[in-house]
Amino acid sequence: MINKLLTSINENRNKQAFYINNQYTRYNDFSEIVSGVQQLIIKAEVKNNLFGIITNDDIETYATIVALLLLGKCFVPIDSKHPNDRNFHIIGQTELSCIYCSDKSYLSDEFLSKQSSLLVFTKNLPSSSKGLVHNNYSEEDLAYILFTSGTTGFPKGVPITYKNLNSFINAFLSYGYDFNSSDRFLQIFDLTFDLSIYSYLFPLIIGASIYTIPKNEIRYSFAYTLLEDHQITCALTVPSFVNFLKPYFEEIDLPDVKYWLFCGEALQKDIIGDWKKCIPKGKILNVYGPTEATIFCTNYECFGLPDMDKDYNGIVCIGKPMPGVDVLIVGEELQEVVLGATGELCLSGEQTTKGYVKNPERNKTSFFTIEKDGKDKTYYRTGDLCFIDKDGDLMYTGRLDSQVKVQGFRVELSEIENHARSLNFVSDAVAVAVSDNQSNTLIHLFVTPVLENKNEEILRHLRSKIPEYMVPKEVHSIKSFPLNVNGKTDRKELSKLLGKK
Repeated sequence: MINKLLTSINENRNKQAFYINNQYTRYNDFSEIVSGVQQLIIKAEVKNNLFGIITNDDIETYATIVALLLLGKCFVPIDSKHPNDRNFHIIGQTELSCIYCSDKSYLSDEFLSKQSSLLVFTKNLPSSSKGLVHNNYSEEDLAYILFTSGTTGFPKGVPITYKNLNSFINAFLSYGYDFNSSDRFLQIFDLTFDLSIYSYLFPLIIGASIYTIPKNEIRYSFAYTLLEDHQITCALTVPSFVNFLKPYFEEIDLPDVKYWLFCGEALQKDIIGDWKKCIPKGKILNVYGPTEATIFCTNYECFGLPDMDKDYNGIVCIGKPMPGVDVLIVGEELQEVVLGATGELCLSGEQTTKGYVKNPERNKTSFFTIEKDGKDKTYYRTGDLCFIDKDGDLMYTGRLDSQVKVQGFRVELSEIENHARSLNFVSDAVAVAVSDNQSNTLIHLFVTPVLENKNEEILRHLRSKIPEYMVPKEVHSIKSFPLNVNGKTDRKELSKLLGKK
C-alpha cells in the first residue's frame, strides 16, 4: 500500500490532488508539503512511534497523515471540536508526546493549557524539494488508532496495523472496478471516522482528486454542491446523506457518477431505485464493516431495479466478505449456528484488529478464540445480527442492542421502521425503545417529514402489519433526524427528545 501511495504521488505530479476550501492543490505541491512535514517528523523524539493529529480540513492535515504513513509511523486523529475531556483521555491512552496541528487557532485555551504533549504547527511550513522519504516498516506496526464510542462513557481505541490496511486496499482493488487517476472523489467525513480513510487514501493511491467539506459548512448541502459543480465521479456516504436529498430527487441529475458506496448505516431498499435514477450511469455498492475490521469488509452490488435487490425487512443485503475476511454467525453461547439461522456476526482475518488499546476487560467480551479449519482463530463480535442465505450472502437484520423485548416478546425495531416507510407520505422512519417509570419498554416512532394529522393513519397501518405489542405507543413527526458527527442518525438524541415532550 505504501509503495502504491509513493508511486502515485510521484507519477501524478501535474494532476490535482485536493480541492479544499475552493482551492486546488496539485500532487507536486502536495508532495513538497508532505516532504516538509517529514523533515519535522524525522527530527522528533517520540518513544512509542505514535503521533497525534488535530483534524482540520486543510492541506497540512492531509499532508501530515501521508507523511506519517510513508515513514511507517502511527497517527492518532483528534477532533478539536470534541469535548476536551474526551481528547485528554485519548492523549493519555496512547501516551502521545507529540501532536501536529495546522494552526494554533483551532485549539481552545483549555486544551493549550492542560495537555503536556509537544505541539507542532504546520501552517506556512516551508515546503521541501528533498523528495519523499519512505521508511521500511513491519506489517505488524500500527498505521493508525481511531477512537469509537464506548459503553463506559470513555472512547475505545481501535489500533489498525499496516497489515490490516494493506489487506483492505488489496482486497478492494481485487474487484477490478474502473477507478483511475481521472476520478474525482467526495470526502464527506470527519477525519476521526474510519470511512474518511477510504475517501482520501484510496484516491491518493490511484492518483485521483479528493474534494472535501469545510468544517464551517452545512455538510450535506455543500456536498451536493460539489457533486453538481465539480462532476464528482465516486462517493462513499452514509445512507442518511441520500435521505437528506430525497425531497429533491426529481431535480437531481448526476450523470458523471461512476460509483456510489453506502456504508455506516442500514441501507433501505426503497431508496435504491430512486437514487439510481439520479446517478443513471453509476454502480451502487452497499458495503459493511466496523472500525475493528478496517473501514469495510463486505460488498454487495446493487441493481437498483424493482425486486432485484435482496433485502430483509427492507434492509439491503450486505453481500459477501471481501477476500481475506472470515465470517462466523454465532448464537448466545458463541456456537456456530446452522446455515440460514440468525445470529451475531463475528469477523476474523487479515483486516481485523487484535484488540482495543489498554482495554483488557472489553477485549474479553468483544473477542473470542475458537478452533476452526484446524487452527485457532480470533473473532471480533460485531453486535450485528445477520444470517447467510442460500447464495452465501449476508443479510443484516438489526443490532443486538436494537433488538428489544416488549411484554416478553423479541422485537426488531427495523421491522417497524420498514412498515412505516412503506407509506408513500413517510420519507424515513426510526423507532426507539425507552423505559417508563415501571421499567416497561415503550416503543416510539419518529418519521420525516413533518406530517399533519397522519399519526393515527400510520398507527392503523402498522396494526395491519405487525402484532399489537410491536405497535409504537406514539408517533412523532419531525423535520429531519438529528445526526452525529459521522453523519449517522443519532438515535440517542431522538430518545432525548421524548423527555422534552
